[in-house]
Amino acid sequence: MREYQTALLRKPEFSEAHVNLGQILAQQGRVEDAKAEYAKALRFNSNSVAAHINMGKLLAAEKQPAAATEHYEAALRFKPDNAVAHYNLANALTSQGKTDEAIRHFTEAVRYQPDFAEARYNLGLELAKHGETARATEQFTEAVRLKPGFAEAHLNLGVALARQRRFEQAIEQFQQTLRLDPGNAAAKRFLDQAMGMR
Repeated sequence: MREYQTALLRKPEFSEAHVNLGQILAQQGRVEDAKAEYAKALRFNSNSVAAHINMGKLLAAEKQPAAATEHYEAALRFKPDNAVAHYNLANALTSQGKTDEAIRHFTEAVRYQPDFAEARYNLGLELAKHGETARATEQFTEAVRLKPGFAEAHLNLGVALARQRRFEQAIEQFQQTLRLDPGNAAAKRFLDQAMGMR
């Protein structure tokens, strides 16, 4: 932190240093100070993808999804293949009830970063809400392959499989959820239901 502050005394327009200082401040819980650093970074370099993404994250955490959306969209104007910006934008759109747009951006996040397990999981959730169970199953399957310890992905894969009456496979997923998260009440309930349906 001291090094970044020293660098900024010498070169106040050094936008990357403002971004990095902002990240440290955000980690320390000094959100307003972090936002001030990101704002300075953007004043000196309005094309700073990192500043837009980090500012968006803080605004999203403050339950300001519309403001966060503006920053993520700005980041994507400068770097359209940024998977994290697509993912964060999709989450902000989901919280605003804009499901179709969210699906599009989760899909883009996965296209640009195929091993992005969380993006695949969230895409699966949105597809499942739309009744696209087969496509949701594909995304949950990939999420658990990429991140085997992802309990919620196993749970939702189990639900998607059960909806397709693939009860034996669903049971395996609910059991795996409980191995990873023994106190998961939903997994216990779904497991009992699947056992009764097979």
